[in-house]
Amino acid sequence: MKQVWLLFLFAFLTFMETPILAWASEEQPPDGIKLQSVFKIPEGADSSVIEAENQDIAEITANKKNQAGAIWNLDSYKMDLTKDFKMSMYLYFGNKGTLAADGAAFVMQADKDQNNAFRAGESRRLGVWDLSRYNEFGLAIGHSFAVEFDTHYDRNFDSMLAKGRNHIAWGYPDQRETYKDEWSLLGSQRSLLHGEPIFPNGDYLSDGKWHLFTVKWDAKMAQLTYNFDKLREIHVPIDVAQTFGTNQVYWGFTGATGSQFSESKVVFEELPGRLEGKTAEHIFDWWSKKSVKKEDVYAGQMLTYELDTTYLTGQEEWKNVVLKKRLDKNVDYVAGSLRMVNENGEESGLNESYFEGKLLQVPLGDFEQGGANKKIRFEVRTHQVAEDYTVIEEAASVGENLITHSSPITYTLKSNVAPVIELRSSGGVVGVENLSVEKTRLLGSWIDPDSDWVNIYYQISGRESEKLEQQDNNPKNVNHNFSIDVDAENLKPGVYQVTVYAVDREGVKSNIDKLNLVVQGSLKFAELPDFEFELSEIPVDKTMMIHAAFTQKMAILDTRGEGSSWNLKARLKEPLISKEGHYLDQLYYLDETGAARRLEQEDLIQIRAGKTAEEPLQILNWSEKTGLGIKLSPANYIGEYSGTVEWVLEDTPA
Repeated sequence: MKQVWLLFLFAFLTFMETPILAWASEEQPPDGIKLQSVFKIPEGADSSVIEAENQDIAEITANKKNQAGAIWNLDSYKMDLTKDFKMSMYLYFGNKGTLAADGAAFVMQADKDQNNAFRAGESRRLGVWDLSRYNEFGLAIGHSFAVEFDTHYDRNFDSMLAKGRNHIAWGYPDQRETYKDEWSLLGSQRSLLHGEPIFPNGDYLSDGKWHLFTVKWDAKMAQLTYNFDKLREIHVPIDVAQTFGTNQVYWGFTGATGSQFSESKVVFEELPGRLEGKTAEHIFDWWSKKSVKKEDVYAGQMLTYELDTTYLTGQEEWKNVVLKKRLDKNVDYVAGSLRMVNENGEESGLNESYFEGKLLQVPLGDFEQGGANKKIRFEVRTHQVAEDYTVIEEAASVGENLITHSSPITYTLKSNVAPVIELRSSGGVVGVENLSVEKTRLLGSWIDPDSDWVNIYYQISGRESEKLEQQDNNPKNVNHNFSIDVDAENLKPGVYQVTVYAVDREGVKSNIDKLNLVVQGSLKFAELPDFEFELSEIPVDKTMMIHAAFTQKMAILDTRGEGSSWNLKARLKEPLISKEGHYLDQLYYLDETGAARRLEQEDLIQIRAGKTAEEPLQILNWSEKTGLGIKLSPANYIGEYSGTVEWVLEDTPA
C-alpha cells in the first residue's frame, strides 16, 4: 500500500493579518466544516458535495475529462454587501502538474438564473467567462465578479501572460472591457485581460497540495481583498451597483476540464455572514506573567499557554467545537497543568487524555449565541537548541459550521543556556526577628554551563532590587554557592517574599526562585536603669523604709504592632550584701498606692502591664512613691550594700 506522509500546520484567518499556510495530502485534507443545507448544484453541473468524517468537500469538477461544474449558495446564505464579512477555505487541484486542466473560479454573481446559473462549453472558460471567439458575447455568468485559478496555459486566452505558467487573477466575466479582441489577416484572437495576476510558488497549481484561500469584504470601502497561500494580498475596489445591481449576491465556484483534466475541490472553514468566532492565543513567562511574544526565551524556561475561543455573532449556534493545537517540536507539555478557566478566573483541572504527545484536542461542545467564551491554560518547558530557533505557535477552534485560527505567536528560543539558580529554602519559610542583632543569611547555589560569570540580583517585596558582587563561573557547569545577608531591623512584622535570579555575561536571565521571609516583632528593654539608695542611718528603735533613686529612665522597645500586650515583672536575682558579708533581705517594690511587696529570689512579682503603642519606644515613668525600697531595722549592720534586681518583660497575647 502506498504511504502518504502528512505535514499539517494550522491555518488562520483574521481581518488584518496574513494567514499561515497549511499543507495536506489529497487523502487527508485540512479540517473543514459540514456543508449540508449550504449549497445548490444547478441541473446539468458535474459538481457534488462529498461527506467525510472531519469535513465535507465541495467537488467542483472530478478527475475526468470534459467536466463542467457549478455550485452556488442557497438563498439563506447570500452575501450581504452592506456588511463586512470574511471567508476561509482550502483549494485542491490534483497532482498532475503540466497535464492538469483547466481549473476553477470563485464567483460572486447576480445572474438572471440566480443559483441555477450554469455554463457549459469551452473548458478554458471555466464555466464563468464569455466565449473565447473574436467579438462574440453573451455566455458569461451575468452581473459577476470572478477570481480564477487557472491550471492550464491557453495560448489565446492567456496570451498576455507569461507563457506556460499557471496563475490566479480576477475579472468581470460579463463586461466587454474584460476581453481584448484582435483581428488581422493572419486570423482573429480573443485574449482575457487578467486583473493583477499572481503566480503560484512553483509552476503549477496542481501540485498535490491544499492551498489556503481567504476573502474579506469591506462594506464601507466597497473593497474585496483576497489572499492565496502566502502570495501578496490583492485588493479590488468593486462598484456594487454597476457590477451586481444589488447588495444581495450569490457566491460559489465554477470549473471545467477538457481533454486534459484534474479535479478541483474546496474545503471550507468560514462562510460569509453565517456566524463569526475568534480563537486567540497568548503565551506568558510562567513566573513573571509577562508576554513572550517576539521575545527571547531560554532552555528549561516554563511558559504558560492560554487559549481563548469566543463566539462573536451569527445566525446559529457554533456546533461541536473542538480546540486543537500542536505544540512546537522544541517545547514539551508539563503533565498535570491542563485546566479550564471560568469567567471569574477560577481554574479547574482537565482530563490529561486531551493531550496526546504534542497534540491537544479539547472538546468544548456547542457555543450559544451571545458572546460565549471558553479559556484553556497549560504550561510547557522549552528545549535546549544548538542554534537560535524561532517558535511559531497557533491554535484552531474547529466546529461543524465554523473553523477559526489564532494569529501566530512567535518567540525566539536562544541557544545560549540560561543560568539556573536555587535558594536552599526554595518555596519555604525563613523566620527572623526584626530587632535581632545578627543579620539573617539566606543561602543558595547557581550553575551555568557556558558563561564566564553571572550577576545575582535579589529583592525583598516592597524594596528595590539589589545586586551581589559578580560571581565567577570557574569551573563552569558546576554548582556555585552564594549568600544574601538580610537586615530585618527596618522591616515591620509581616511576610515578605524574597526573589532571586541570575544574569550571565551574555545577558541571559535565569529562572526566578523565591522564599517567604517571616519577620516577627520583638519586645525588649531599650533602656534599663541602675538604682541607688541614699546614705541612711540604721534606726535605733524601729524599722523604716528608704526609697531608691533611679539613675536612668526605663524604656521598652516594642515592634510587635498595635494591640499586643506586655507584663513587666521583677525579682531579686542577687541579694543586697555588704563587703563584710552582711545581708539586707528586705528589698521591696513600692506601687503607686504606697503598698510594698517584697522581692523574692524564687518568684516574679507583677510590676506593671501595658499594650503596644503606635510608637514602638515606650518610656516608663515612675511617681515619687513608686519604685524600689529597703526596709531597715535596728538589727542591720552598717556597711555598703549592693545587689541585683532582674526585670522581666513578658509577651502576652492581645
